[in-house]
Amino acid sequence: FEYIQPLIPKYPGSRVGERLPFQWSIHRVEDARELIKIKANGEPKFHREYLASGTDDFREECATKLLEVLGNSSDPIIVYFSGAEKGAIESLADNVPKLSRDLRLLISRLRDLLVIVRSHICLPTFFPKERPLGTSTYSIKNVATPLSPEFSYGDLDGLSGGMAAAAAFYRIMEGEYKEGEKEKELRNELLMYCRYDTLAMVKVHQALLQLTI
Repeated sequence: FEYIQPLIPKYPGSRVGERLPFQWSIHRVEDARELIKIKANGEPKFHREYLASGTDDFREECATKLLEVLGNSSDPIIVYFSGAEKGAIESLADNVPKLSRDLRLLISRLRDLLVIVRSHICLPTFFPKERPLGTSTYSIKNVATPLSPEFSYGDLDGLSGGMAAAAAFYRIMEGEYKEGEKEKELRNELLMYCRYDTLAMVKVHQALLQLTI
């Protein structure tokens, strides 16, 4: 998820500083065999994404489309730092009461790669001299490349952080670019950045599985 936290409530029923998810990305891997076979520069065949238009209240649409992909299943949902994902899902559940039950069922399916990495792996390359702004030692941005050297956030053009993503979406919401070329460019950068985050989880998951073989 990417989310904003408006200091002035934006929509009916929303609260000051409430986490409002405006974007998500999902890569799905069917089993360990598929995960292992993903090539160095490849990614899973299944990918879905959502990015709100920014012109209307997006909470119900975001939740509905999320459940279209993740609902009616008991499969684990692999995340990195489950606190953020749990908070985003809880916000959607609070704001869309008719979907609250189904959304909250997703929380019990969350499986956190951060817990495994932080508990069992420590590499010198987790401690870069120039740490990306706003990241911790075990941030996905710090561990993805050491564990999967062919993957790098440095390959991204444009946005490369959650704070920058939120700021870009705020500008879209305020109509700063009025659907011009700059808005299209920002939306493409938002989609690519969020896609990289879930692809990074795939790469970390793949690396951890390979360590066990």
